[in-house]
Amino acid sequence: PEIKSHIEKRVNKEFNDWLVKIRSTAKEIGQLAIGQASSARQREEELRGRQKQAEEQSRSGVRECVYALDTEDTEDADSVLKFDITPVYRAHHIQTCLGLQDQFRDYYYTNRQLQLNSDLQISSVQPFLESHQFFFAQIAG
Repeated sequence: PEIKSHIEKRVNKEFNDWLVKIRSTAKEIGQLAIGQASSARQREEELRGRQKQAEEQSRSGVRECVYALDTEDTEDADSVLKFDITPVYRAHHIQTCLGLQDQFRDYYYTNRQLQLNSDLQISSVQPFLESHQFFFAQIAG
């Protein structure tokens, strides 16, 4: 029983550390996703503008053809955030071996629910964009 208790405490500590880390990582992932979506939308608008301009030139009889190859580097090193979910699998496996799978599942869902409720609290004191920016990043992450 003492060894089982020690293992359970150690696994729970590692898991709790992971929960804290993933919460901050989720914000970073969300901010990155929002930035990439904004960049993609801006590129699409620029492309539509160039297409519209080319159509207008072709209608006006201008025969000068200009071709451009739009290259996009999607594998930018700054655009990849890595996070490790090994602690979740390890905790789940150990808790299952100890016969505490249901307790672990309840513990996981309870803690994630608490984090979600905390993240969903929006301050009405700050301006709209500032108060919702963190909120949207957490959701996207």
